[in-house]
Amino acid sequence: MKSHGISDDAVQAQFRIIRELIKTGTKYGNFSPADVEIMVNVQVDENSITVEILNPINEASIEQLRELDKTIQFIRGYQDPFEAFMIIQKEASINSPLGHSNALDLSRIAYEEKAIIDFFVNEDNYLQISATRKLKENNCNAV
Repeated sequence: MKSHGISDDAVQAQFRIIRELIKTGTKYGNFSPADVEIMVNVQVDENSITVEILNPINEASIEQLRELDKTIQFIRGYQDPFEAFMIIQKEASINSPLGHSNALDLSRIAYEEKAIIDFFVNEDNYLQISATRKLKENNCNAV
């Protein structure tokens, strides 16, 4: 990222995003640590950075993936991710299903890092969870 002229603050933001996506992604699948290979892809474009985490899942993860889908749709359903973050934070304080740790962590990176979060499961049963963050034009400092 530094070779693309991205600021130190933006690089640190990307590391926070990567850490949260890895933490979220590894909650799916029933594999031992020795059996799991997590892949991290970072794509730097002129105006954005996309981080993608890929890890294998199995059929036992289907219900958890439904919850992940609900969480991401909830977060993306708000114009301002701060609103979703505040609702999820409140729900977490009363132990609501909406306030589970994945929801709180994902809403935090959507709000604090201004990232658009998405996921899908590919044909090889890999969870691909991603976050895209815009960069300011001209100087590559994060928005």
